[in-house]
Amino acid sequence: MNIELKLDRDFERNLEQLKIEFGSDFEFLNGCHPSQLDYTEFLSNFVKNETLADATIDPNANASHKDLRSFMTEKGKASDKLFGLNKIFMEIKKMWGLATAKKWLKAEYSKAFYLNDSATSSMLPYCWANDLTRLATEGLFFLNNYNNQPPKHLTTYFDDVIEFVSFLGNRQSGEHTAPICSFSASSAGSLICG
Repeated sequence: MNIELKLDRDFERNLEQLKIEFGSDFEFLNGCHPSQLDYTEFLSNFVKNETLADATIDPNANASHKDLRSFMTEKGKASDKLFGLNKIFMEIKKMWGLATAKKWLKAEYSKAFYLNDSATSSMLPYCWANDLTRLATEGLFFLNNYNNQPPKHLTTYFDDVIEFVSFLGNRQSGEHTAPICSFSASSAGSLICG
């Protein structure tokens, strides 16, 4: 079975030219070597290597625990990265023309630029910082089918913060920060944020 990934023709043409110009070492460095796009090859590398960093195209500090979850996360990163670079290329081409898109792709491919978390760069926001005031005053209002009442107790608020961070962590790439929100209790025992 041969599964084809259809990409913008200009992107594919330019990527092929870059592969010739820079050689196979840069294909590996960029995570777009045919062996890195092959799921069976990834599975073999995942099993035979002792560390996840030796199997993934994205060896970073977060790729340290080798298990089924990390396998599921890492196996598609090569094709995700190609898809993301293709999407960015198309957007640049649409806004500033083909010549600018080609310059960007060459700079990214040659590592003159460095796109952090490139496998998700065009799909997920990189970092978020959220004020927790609404969480404290409205609860998890943004979750459907959830008891989204404002927390009445500090332990409930902490449970909501854990749920909030988990929710955001699955919808972004990079860090999540939440500035501190100060609390006091009302005479009725409710939390007051402010």
